[in-house]
Amino acid sequence: MTWDEHRRRSAALDAVLAYAAANPAADLPMTELPALLALFGDRRGLVLALQHRWSQLLWARLSASTVQGGALHSVQVWRECAAANRVLRRLLDRHLPEFGDAAQERLDELATA
Repeated sequence: MTWDEHRRRSAALDAVLAYAAANPAADLPMTELPALLALFGDRRGLVLALQHRWSQLLWARLSASTVQGGALHSVQVWRECAAANRVLRRLLDRHLPEFGDAAQERLDELATA
């Protein structure tokens, strides 16, 4: 992935989160934001990208807690991250079950590639 693609995907995820914040009961904005299909392929690809963002945010918080010497309990760090990223967490809680363990499936795909 090029830096340009990374920036476009990141901006698209920001747009999805903004849309979800403004429309909490709405589904994923696949028709409202038509560029999502070109960037992520389908709903599963978008949900996996949202999951990846969550993983990065959570990892950063976990790393910061150990670097600062606090070594916060991982559940506490998860809760803090969820509180700071409510819209993202809401989307994941709502849509990840549609795909089973999509994150694990993707990890398996990468391991065999």
